[in-house]
Amino acid sequence: MSHYLSKFLGMFCAHLIAFLPMNSATAQSTVSSAGAPAAKVPLQPGASDMQFSNGVINRFSLAKMESFVIVPAAKVDPQRRWVWVVPSSMVFTKHEKNPLPTRVEYEFYVESLLAHGFYVAGVNIGASLGSPAGAEAFEKFYEFVINKYQLNPKARLIGQSNGGLMVYAWAFRHPEKVDRILGIYPSLDLRSWPTLEKVVGPKSVGNPVFGFQAMSLDELKKRLPEFNPIDNLKPLADAKVKIFHIHGDSDHTVPFEPNSGEALRRYRALGGDMEVLSLPGKGHDPGPGFYGSQKAVDFLIASLDKGASDSASTNSSAQ
Repeated sequence: MSHYLSKFLGMFCAHLIAFLPMNSATAQSTVSSAGAPAAKVPLQPGASDMQFSNGVINRFSLAKMESFVIVPAAKVDPQRRWVWVVPSSMVFTKHEKNPLPTRVEYEFYVESLLAHGFYVAGVNIGASLGSPAGAEAFEKFYEFVINKYQLNPKARLIGQSNGGLMVYAWAFRHPEKVDRILGIYPSLDLRSWPTLEKVVGPKSVGNPVFGFQAMSLDELKKRLPEFNPIDNLKPLADAKVKIFHIHGDSDHTVPFEPNSGEALRRYRALGGDMEVLSLPGKGHDPGPGFYGSQKAVDFLIASLDKGASDSASTNSSAQ
């Protein structure tokens, strides 16, 4: 059998296994929150012709949110594990200063995960800054993809930079749905990045739909412990969520100490399992230490705990 025929059959089988609503790696599919057809949405910048060697991209709109699931083209992990990337643009874009010989920022991670049979997924809601509205949107996405694609109920997440706020805001509200979190210079403290004055009001850097714009600065200050991920690590520690961060010690955008450094101290004090890899002299930049880490891949593909494995088997047998 030729290489091309084998690859085609592998992709075809991946479609059947995942019940995909598409039959092309680059076509769009649109689904409303109720599962009915919805208006098409534009692809993310630079995504229109993107393909991965080890997977098939399925794009769709969920309640008007750009979403995607990449299905492994060959083998599918028996436990149907998956990795949720935040922000989702890391899968489809590349920073001009990125020195890696890749087409997109996370090509190494995505191809590695797909090669191990993992699904890769994401939803674009802009910079929600970890708001309750953003966490609610994430929950809708989670419920849709685990049911549509019969994925493992324990998500594995990557949160980069502002994606740290977004990942942790959903995770601490739903710790039972999280297996592990990889942070790449993630923000965990709104006071550090973007600063409270840029969370609300006219200087806000947040998405106008999913951010904190409806809240005043005074109210945000009073309720900060309710929203700030750095102050809400206990539910994750209690649920035994594993955490691994990669963070430059010279990061002036999302400083190491008030984010990954403080999170490490607090999480371990709570009895949580966390490791931080501090990269000397590195800042808030693209590069192999952040985007090409084999240690990060090993962390993401590590075996499930028995309880999560049993849940996955139950979920998979329901197909």
